[in-house]
Amino acid sequence: MTVPNFYLSVRRALGLTEHKEPFGHLTSLQIGTTNILAADIEVVTPFDGSTLNIVGPLTSIDWVGGVGDPIELSAQLSQQNALTVKALLLQTQIPERFTASFVVYQYDEEMKTHFVACQGAADGKTLSGRLNSRRLAVAEEGMLPVPGADFSLFEMAAELQPGDTGQNIMLAVSPEKRYVKRWGLDIKKETVPEDMASTTA
Repeated sequence: MTVPNFYLSVRRALGLTEHKEPFGHLTSLQIGTTNILAADIEVVTPFDGSTLNIVGPLTSIDWVGGVGDPIELSAQLSQQNALTVKALLLQTQIPERFTASFVVYQYDEEMKTHFVACQGAADGKTLSGRLNSRRLAVAEEGMLPVPGADFSLFEMAAELQPGDTGQNIMLAVSPEKRYVKRWGLDIKKETVPEDMASTTA
């Protein structure tokens, strides 16, 4: 099965439109041991209307699907988080280790419901690996998510490379058809049941 690449609606991620476009959230990101991006944007989940604090709305995720293939993602950050990344980029040596988690939602027209189309990590843990510092970038100027908004968001691009521990990413094409793919060069070569998948955002 082909691994999908996601191009996502920021307006839908922030609850600023009721359209059914795919959308996603970067729920956590830590670079090195001390650079923790704040979950300072509040959004509403599509299932029960509960609120969730996220690092930022995703704009895209690209992954070929292999255990050793990088994940390229882009997200929009608050000004404070953008400043954290900009400060990192000024360092002589940018920390390579990262932990992160994200979730992508799609809408099923037949069942009239949202479902989790991609989640890293699938078991509710964070993904970890190496950050490609040469592919880390953040916009100098912010953009308004909608005309007249009283806050700006700053586009960040990052390339996440797998580490030496196998981890699970859940993918789905409908609420009932989902599967897990392995990411990371796991020395132990653990086996993963195909039906093991969590939809915890």
